[in-house]
Amino acid sequence: MTGRIDTPEKSVGRKVELMGDSLGDARSITSKGVADERANDVIAYMSPKMGGASFVVASVQEDGGNQTQGYSASAMYKAGGLTAGAGHTKVDGAGDTTRIVGKYDFGAGAVTALVQQDKDLSGVAGADRDVWGIGGMMKTASGAVKIQHYNAGNEGDADNTGAAMTAVGYDHKLSKRTTLYARYAQMENDDNAKYSLGGGVGDKVSAVNAGDDPSGIALGLIHKF
Repeated sequence: MTGRIDTPEKSVGRKVELMGDSLGDARSITSKGVADERANDVIAYMSPKMGGASFVVASVQEDGGNQTQGYSASAMYKAGGLTAGAGHTKVDGAGDTTRIVGKYDFGAGAVTALVQQDKDLSGVAGADRDVWGIGGMMKTASGAVKIQHYNAGNEGDADNTGAAMTAVGYDHKLSKRTTLYARYAQMENDDNAKYSLGGGVGDKVSAVNAGDDPSGIALGLIHKF
């Protein structure tokens, strides 16, 4: 694969996302530094599946004309209801990130988990942070109830720079191709943190002041053509 694509490390995180591209998306917490990037000028190799295992390696030759070079890789394993994976991205002068994810689908629902470590955020030596998240989903007669919680620790030696996000949601199937969804999300920032909430596709609804605790409600409709 070549062109502008998600890094393999980002794709690993999407495997355990319960509220992707909507309010409450985990990227409100996980997406910082080089994590969760969609990179330009990528050359990637995706292996065939081997007994439930697969891997992807990618080289970033250039990014936005800045001659930024880096790489990203991931490994996935799936057997029955179990999905597990790990991903790593490193970009010259911008830091690196490593994440491990797991999901177990037990038929009536699923549980998810993610741990992530970021190093040298934005190229600042020692600006490291740890991230973790858990989630759960239960199916109903006509949809699914979801909840997930993600937590980010302090960035290096900077005190009170962490945050936690909790999101709940409900998906209601109107037909095989149409789903109505509702979301509620709450971000709790430490005194010196400025994490905002995502409004879809990992974007931010608006900037917040240090220590603010934004919350939001979202309703939406998904139709697959």
